[in-house]
Amino acid sequence: MVWANDNKTNFNTTPLQIWVASGTYKPLYSPEDGANFGTDQARDNAFLMVNNVQLYGGFAGTEATLVDRDLSLIANKTTLSGDFNNDDTITGSGSTLSIGSNTANAYHVIVSSGNVEAALLDGLSITSGIATDSSNSSITVNSNVITNTFGGGIYNHTSSLRITNVTFTGNSGSYGGAIANNNSSPIINNSSFNKNKGVTRGGAISNFSSASPTIYNSSFIGNLANEAGAISLDPTTSADIINCTIVGNKATTNGDGIQTYLATLNIYNSIIWNVIYDINSSQNAYTLKNSIIKDHTDATNGNIDATNLTATDLFTDSTNGDYSLTINSAAVNSGDNALYTGTLATDKDLAGNPRVFQNTIDLGAYEAQALVITPDV
Repeated sequence: MVWANDNKTNFNTTPLQIWVASGTYKPLYSPEDGANFGTDQARDNAFLMVNNVQLYGGFAGTEATLVDRDLSLIANKTTLSGDFNNDDTITGSGSTLSIGSNTANAYHVIVSSGNVEAALLDGLSITSGIATDSSNSSITVNSNVITNTFGGGIYNHTSSLRITNVTFTGNSGSYGGAIANNNSSPIINNSSFNKNKGVTRGGAISNFSSASPTIYNSSFIGNLANEAGAISLDPTTSADIINCTIVGNKATTNGDGIQTYLATLNIYNSIIWNVIYDINSSQNAYTLKNSIIKDHTDATNGNIDATNLTATDLFTDSTNGDYSLTINSAAVNSGDNALYTGTLATDKDLAGNPRVFQNTIDLGAYEAQALVITPDV
């Protein structure tokens, strides 16, 4: 990425694609402005997203086109890791999650700072960033201050990065274990956030300073924070959460799933089997359409009353972490195609199956792949 940054003017009109073979890669250089750029600065090292540079992983090395990739093969896994010493430990999930032996890790695995236009992450696993520096140190990247307490996996600062087919696991941050969005509008799809930790807020994602992510076809499972086990929304922020599954996350104080405060939150075609907590209880915290929220009774706007539903009613095997839908799940065929962001005819669900199986989209990140037959009465 150092070479890409040095030659970025060559990609102003046509994005550069970088294909990364299977394996584990660690940031060797600092993205800091000035004399430290491109030098080894230990924990300040990070992969720098460059304007119009698209990073694709998941290659065996024999592919001729992008469609030749098989992201389902473990052997093809491409990992970007901040674990310099190869000694991280990850145990438990949600309330029992523990991430250890990571104090020497990179503060951020990836930094995206400033306008990156068509920059993209696709087909990668991002792990072992730890942005929890007690001294609140920082570096400057593309004239923006990157504080080492935000976004262990990715810190987006005034940057609208596209993230697709990416798995975030074992990242930690004081704010945003996997991602911190500062005045940024990333589009995140077909991605998984599993077992990340936000020490203060946002086990998976923390949003602040007018951030406005769009997240669809994605899952948030087993993340942990003091506040907002999965996603936090600070004042002036907004988020569109579409066809997502949020379940099994834990906040030790408020908002196992999502915590929002003077923010705009739209939830469409989703399953939130966690608590949504509004700090300002007098505010209409979110707009809910064609969704299921644990313990909620709202059945307007296509929503489903969850009063008598259990995880067993909805998911294939929630006890063992399989959150695909049972054939009789209330979430099957209960979405609204018009609320979906993307291209229904060609898009895939989080498992790689057609996003629509029976004309009407299901709720959550997974589409049931068996026919639902309604008998004549």
